[in-house]
Amino acid sequence: MSTEKLSGALLRSIPAAKDYGFNVAKELAESSIDTFIKQPEFAKSIPFVGVLVSLYKGVISIRDAMFCKKIGIFIFAISETTEEERENMLWDLDNNEDIKQRAEEAILYTLEKADNNDKARLHGLLFKKHLKKLISSTDFFRLSSIVNSIFICDLYELPKYNEPLGSKIISSHLHSLGLLVRCSGFNNDVDVDQDEYKISKLGKQLLECLEIVPAN
Repeated sequence: MSTEKLSGALLRSIPAAKDYGFNVAKELAESSIDTFIKQPEFAKSIPFVGVLVSLYKGVISIRDAMFCKKIGIFIFAISETTEEERENMLWDLDNNEDIKQRAEEAILYTLEKADNNDKARLHGLLFKKHLKKLISSTDFFRLSSIVNSIFICDLYELPKYNEPLGSKIISSHLHSLGLLVRCSGFNNDVDVDQDEYKISKLGKQLLECLEIVPAN
């Protein structure tokens, strides 16, 4: 489904989310796609997801249901923010409609491109940090881009690089994303098996924002 039809709806709905809406989002996140397709009314009280359901007019494909579920997971992940924090976010964006529209389109595009539901949760955690003003909007989109680019299993290996670690198959991939720095070894591409890597400043920021504890 084109995200252009949804312009403005997501960011307007997040500040209005109350406990009930977040609880239903949690139920949606824990439900199967089949349940959602057969019972679309179930999700109508979830912030923003209800807008999606109304646009589908009762006909929901598997792909659309998967997108709705990712939205539900994303919204539930920000449930620990306060109403004031969510309202402040909207207040800041209301001063510039162009930035507001581009921010929402970027968020929807990011979620649409997330290749699994866990990444939708991680995007929600990043947005939670942005709502709490712990990271800038630039940091949010940079880190979200990394989350979408990384193989999810490799991400959970990242804490092991808190101490220098010999080259592994995943090291070059994490290094290419800026999450590792080469701390010893040869300065050429022939002897990369001899290299050691350690988590970078960017990698530490990502783990902190995603609430992933580095290995001791």
